[in-house]
Amino acid sequence: MIDPIAIAALVLAVAVVGYLALSKRRRPPLEGRLEATLAAELGPGLRTHLEEPITLASLEVVDGRDGDPVYVPVVSVPLGTTDAPGMDLVCEYVVGVLEVVVPVLADERVCRYDVRFSVGPNGLIVAGERRRVSVPPELASRVLEEDSYRVSDLRRDLEAGTGGAVLWEEL
Repeated sequence: MIDPIAIAALVLAVAVVGYLALSKRRRPPLEGRLEATLAAELGPGLRTHLEEPITLASLEVVDGRDGDPVYVPVVSVPLGTTDAPGMDLVCEYVVGVLEVVVPVLADERVCRYDVRFSVGPNGLIVAGERRRVSVPPELASRVLEEDSYRVSDLRRDLEAGTGGAVLWEEL
């Protein structure tokens, strides 16, 4: 006689393996598109003065209970400066990242767009400063769709925390 617990364990194992196979198949192409687009549009010397490239740090899945994942793209911007930049410059970088990332994720559900900045030296003795700007999808859409919505408007909304926005939060 077959043990019902063994059957249940086998069914659970098959379900987990199937889920992992499906989720792995879907994410890498999306991550690859984001990485390639960032490299093509915001690589060293392209639209920025940065010596190091702006890269996709991760594409986090924060929810996927109903079958479709909800993403948080995390983009890394290595400023290569010793001092913290002004918030206008930070917001200009955020707008540049949004102009590249939002169209790639147009058919996906996104919780927020995180742009992480590193400032200052980073070595064995001294740790550089790491900060984050988090932009909700509503503000990201305004950046791309409204010609009258400028960097200064985004900064104002980030400072106000509109829709859960975060400006220059320490990591």
